[in-house]
Amino acid sequence: MSDEISAMSRYMVECENLVKIYKTEDIEVVALQGLDLTIERGELMAIIGNSGSGKSTLLNMLGALDKPSAGKLFVDGKDLLAYNEKQIYEYKRNIVGFVWQNNARNLIPYLSAVENVEVPMILTNSYYRRKRASEILDMVGLSHRKRSKLNQLSGGEQQRVAIAISLANTPKLLLADEPTGAVDSKTASMILDIFRELSRNLGLTIIIVTHDMQISRKVNRVVSIRDGRTSSEFIRRSYKEEIAKVEGLASLSVDEEKEEDSHEEFVVVDRVGRLQVPKDYMDKYKMKAGSRLRFEYKGDDLVLTPITEESEEKEAEE
Repeated sequence: MSDEISAMSRYMVECENLVKIYKTEDIEVVALQGLDLTIERGELMAIIGNSGSGKSTLLNMLGALDKPSAGKLFVDGKDLLAYNEKQIYEYKRNIVGFVWQNNARNLIPYLSAVENVEVPMILTNSYYRRKRASEILDMVGLSHRKRSKLNQLSGGEQQRVAIAISLANTPKLLLADEPTGAVDSKTASMILDIFRELSRNLGLTIIIVTHDMQISRKVNRVVSIRDGRTSSEFIRRSYKEEIAKVEGLASLSVDEEKEEDSHEEFVVVDRVGRLQVPKDYMDKYKMKAGSRLRFEYKGDDLVLTPITEESEEKEAEE
């Protein structure tokens, strides 16, 4: 990756060999261990991983809340690591929006819904603020609740206000940290539908960080992070489009179960040829650190075969 990337690049986010090390007097923790990732403009995608995997660290870097210890990070074609304090402020104000799981980080309790959305626009004139805030609340389905105080809103409605606040300054990139973690499944589905509409209608790039694999029903790509590296990706097979094309249909209704099954998992190989075997496969074949795999070519396919004690004994007998 060159140090200068065109602002017209197809990618909104480009991470190259990102490393993050947290140090104290007594301990050193490596949160990211050479992570590579690209995210296209207008993409709605999710990043999943267990606690400590590095997903929240990555989100903080994309939001300019933290800096990597090494590597390269470009957002909207700009080198985020080269930004000075003023540029970081402008980036947070104009390029990136945040939605947090904890509503206390998004909302001011004594203000109404529309007043909360107006806060990020405080430097603009009052007429524009109110007009823009009302339009955004309409986008998230809350035009009828704009005068309500937070204690009059349900948890799902409060989270929709939080999404509206993140859109106030028309960002290009929206970062959502566990946005459905504190709501029930029906409300979570509604929130994810809102994200889909925003991505489709506004061309907004949306990154959702979560531990919930069920979110894959609503996004086209899910990136799994494990031990500070990109482990695997789940890509939607475009089930609806494929069936519609075959049958000549303009549209097709597909139930949620089939949508979930329409994702295919891919292992990601890094720049030096390393890959992570998905945990489900490791568990199935009882693999652990130090386990060996045999690489074989079979026609155009590369086949990886776990070497177990049983297979070694069988080979020895033969």
